[in-house]
Amino acid sequence: MTNMHSAFRNLALLLLLLSLAGCGGTRAFKAGADLHQQGRYEEAVAKFAEAVERSPESREYRLGLLKAKVRAAQERLAEGRRLAERGQYEGALYELRQARALDTSLAVAAQEIERVEALAEAEKLLAEAEGFYRARRYGNAKVTLTRLLEISPGHPRALELQERVQKSAGTLMDGFELDVDSDTTITLTFKSAKTKEVFGILSKLSGINFIFDEEMKEQTVSLSFEKATFSQALELLLRMNDLGKKVLNSKTIIIYSNSKEKAKQYEDHIIQTFYLSHIDAKKAVNMLRTMLQLRKIYVHEELNALVIRDTPQVIKLAQQVIEAADRGDAEVVLDLELVEVTHNNELKIGPTLSTNSVSFGLSKDGQNIVSDTLTAGSTTVSSGTDSTTTGLANNLVSGLSNLQTFYTLPTATFDVLRKLTDSEILANPSIRVKNKEKAKVHIGSREPVITVTINGDQTSENIQYVDVGVKLDVEPLIQLDNTVVTKLNLEVSNATRLAALKSGTTPLVISTTNATTALVLKDGEQTVIGGLLRDDNSKSKTTIPILGDIPLIGHFFTGHNNNKTKREILLSITPHIVKKLDMPEAAVASIWSGGEDELRAGANFGSFAYFKPELEEPLPVMAPGAAAVAAPPAGLPEGFVEAEVTEDYAEVVDGAVAATAETPVGGTGPLPGSTAVSSVETITPVAPAPESIPVAPVISPPAPAAADIPELPRLGDRARVSFTGPAEVGVGQEVVLEAMVQEITGLYSAPLFVRFDSQKLSFVRAEEGDFLKANGQSTLFTSSVNQEKGELIVGYKQGLGGPGATGSGKLFRLVFKGRAAGSAQVGFDRINFRDPAGNRLVVLPMSTTLEVR
Repeated sequence: MTNMHSAFRNLALLLLLLSLAGCGGTRAFKAGADLHQQGRYEEAVAKFAEAVERSPESREYRLGLLKAKVRAAQERLAEGRRLAERGQYEGALYELRQARALDTSLAVAAQEIERVEALAEAEKLLAEAEGFYRARRYGNAKVTLTRLLEISPGHPRALELQERVQKSAGTLMDGFELDVDSDTTITLTFKSAKTKEVFGILSKLSGINFIFDEEMKEQTVSLSFEKATFSQALELLLRMNDLGKKVLNSKTIIIYSNSKEKAKQYEDHIIQTFYLSHIDAKKAVNMLRTMLQLRKIYVHEELNALVIRDTPQVIKLAQQVIEAADRGDAEVVLDLELVEVTHNNELKIGPTLSTNSVSFGLSKDGQNIVSDTLTAGSTTVSSGTDSTTTGLANNLVSGLSNLQTFYTLPTATFDVLRKLTDSEILANPSIRVKNKEKAKVHIGSREPVITVTINGDQTSENIQYVDVGVKLDVEPLIQLDNTVVTKLNLEVSNATRLAALKSGTTPLVISTTNATTALVLKDGEQTVIGGLLRDDNSKSKTTIPILGDIPLIGHFFTGHNNNKTKREILLSITPHIVKKLDMPEAAVASIWSGGEDELRAGANFGSFAYFKPELEEPLPVMAPGAAAVAAPPAGLPEGFVEAEVTEDYAEVVDGAVAATAETPVGGTGPLPGSTAVSSVETITPVAPAPESIPVAPVISPPAPAAADIPELPRLGDRARVSFTGPAEVGVGQEVVLEAMVQEITGLYSAPLFVRFDSQKLSFVRAEEGDFLKANGQSTLFTSSVNQEKGELIVGYKQGLGGPGATGSGKLFRLVFKGRAAGSAQVGFDRINFRDPAGNRLVVLPMSTTLEVR
């Protein structure tokens, strides 16, 4: 007995707890609904989440939570956009990430995050480009500024720096940065000069070696150019004489006749596979064949990919065209709210007569008044022309005897009734649809309509179903200005069943209201379509003849039935763009493609396209005393960076200086390790120009003074930079190499290149070290990798006003992954360390070798 009481007590306690939990969920849901109504969506999210936690099985609570999250995410998105416009990128990213967390389906938030991150990255790229410019690495500065202007085309500081770089930049050609002795412009005039003699003059002025193909024909050149750079002069010579070139390295170029045979001999071809995301591969191949006249192209339908074999210039053009065309389409969420309100006012008053009519007659119980057979027992008597029928008369007399009278009167019911009816239908669908696609919404039922077919004695029935209720067809067109052109077709219908026919079929009366329109709405703009009214008035009366026409008294003999029905339909539509059209940047959408018969990723005479000989803005002023130290030794290019140092370092430099003093202006020694090339003729910049060449006065840069040559430190005094880490790594495994610097003084900026074996190693990531962060200094660290070339560019410097770091420590960490078995070398190149005053710091680079097993 005690156990039974305990069980009942526990059961009652459990029911009480469940009841309290349900009440708690209800209170939280009501509080969330109130907050949602007030526009406090994030607070509503918290309350709805509490309600869902207490009653996880309630779909109503989950729906409320979802709606609140969507509204809160849209508010965060708008705030993030406002902060981004003010340049507050960190705050904007916080708001946008919160919007993304609240509504993971809000793809436009992810797009905005990418855009704001790109803008923030533009500021970092600007600082990196400024570092490259100060280090006189103009090629890297150009590449960095190009990336920056793709992100932010109108960036004023980037455009200003780009003009300074274009004035001071070195010579980039076919992916090589040529080691030209001087960037001073050239003014030359040639009259009936030989081709090889002209190249000899150009070699003497630039320090570039030219190697001529054995089948190249000697031509006569008459050409004049003023204030031209080396690349402009070379391009003019090549194009005016129908010659081609192939750059071997930073000091050597092959010249050949620009024929199809020689192009096949010297031009490289590569095979590139392009994987497409949004555009169909069959459409893409038609586009590329039309624009670039490609012949060697294959469509991989299963992977939606294209495989192309052509020259690097054409492949680069194809890549640019695909990048501009393969873009994701936009999507929009349409919040629809449909309200149908019906008011019905029915008044019924007065007598209502039955359907029976007034009748009067005679009858005899159980018998007919007239016999069924009038001819039975009849006798006919004929006399001459007269005859008498006696049976019919006897029957009539017999039938009319003993008759009884009968009559009927209609009944009347007096009605006093007033009926008021209000009904409301609310539909609130939210539908996500892709740009230019149709979306359909149907809320209602499918009513059967029966069709009877009679064919002779056979009857067949055919049942068809008709959609009744709310039907909505929407087709959005998302414009580039974030407006949505919406084609809308609305139909609201209801069905009324009539009385069944003799065949048993029940007919339907379907009343419909249709509206078709096209709207232009901004993102988040709400509009209401109203005025779809239907007002039905009907009046009827039933009266007794004559009595109902008597004044005053006649109303008591007349029944009135008045019915008034009013129906109104309101539609509210609000578009929310959740994914914008992925438009390419201006630099991607506009593509230079060379000439009609010579496709190239650039303009014809591209070296002249952006050249500005007169720029008013001066170069940045360096710190006092830094000019003499920052200048490189005479005879070496300005961007010269030691990649390897030997024990006779000082003698090599002294020899170069001595040679500079004796050789003509702009001359350099022969290419290190150069040998005679069979079947070709080589022109090096060693010998002076022949006196027999008719040349106009040559304007050359003044020779540098010997006093400006800085004294280089001894080898034993130099700092060192090296890698530390494991000596081997497995295929598919990661390895960490730490770049360490030892015994350096006042290191402020540490940009450099890292070369690695791209066939054996794959670059994963680069991580900043702590050496330049000493004493809480702010730093800027960037990295850019070219996996195909096995080249990593690292930018690392202290913030503005940094004092520099002294001693030894870790610059950065590199993470590689083993790709293929073998020995892989990782080393430094083009080291350009500087102190706060801009002075060059000489360091000894030390490479390392990894064994990939």
